[in-house]
Amino acid sequence: MEQRLIKVLCQGADLIDVFQFKPIYYDLKQCKKKSFKQFQLAIMTMGYFMPTVIWADKNNQKLWIIDGHIRNTIIRMLIEKENYKLQQLDGTIDTRVPVVFLNCDTMEQAKKMHLLGDSQYGRIIHEGFNEYIHDPNCPVNFDWIKAMCDIPRYSFSFFEKTYLQDGSDINYQPEPKEEETSKPKKKYLKFVYNSDEEKLQLMNKLRLQEEKEEYSVQDLK
Repeated sequence: MEQRLIKVLCQGADLIDVFQFKPIYYDLKQCKKKSFKQFQLAIMTMGYFMPTVIWADKNNQKLWIIDGHIRNTIIRMLIEKENYKLQQLDGTIDTRVPVVFLNCDTMEQAKKMHLLGDSQYGRIIHEGFNEYIHDPNCPVNFDWIKAMCDIPRYSFSFFEKTYLQDGSDINYQPEPKEEETSKPKKKYLKFVYNSDEEKLQLMNKLRLQEEKEEYSVQDLK
């Protein structure tokens, strides 16, 4: 099989073989198939663009991933199944990825740092997003964003319908309008709960699994 390359676009404190890492979690998060494929396509076409954050646990002689679980799962799969390797900034070809080190004293502290790093305190707003991608000095193609990016709590479809139908995006092609039909009225259910714990249990029961096939970091075991 022909050797394929992924360009490394970032520089960290060191380069470490991707197969030496241990994930700090296995079942904490799941990645939907669509999102996984988006991320994989982005890495294959754009390159390895973000260093992995690790904690060098001297007590257990292990390198724990604090940030970068999914992208390193993707890299390992591409190396093992698709004959990919990484091309470093100096032209070297191997299976190492750039890393930065996080100083932690205990596993509990490392997990806290992971959750803090995974938290999203800011939220993209439609007005700001519209100005961002239509910056006259550096516009960003909206079709590329939809194909490559998965932004939590942001609706591309709402943005497209609200901001792009006026022709402000030269790449936008409005879909033909369908004939209006009478829509059934939405029905709402009212739930009563006596505690936050009961509310959480109810929310978990109502949560639907969007796609049956999901990816996790089990491959990193």
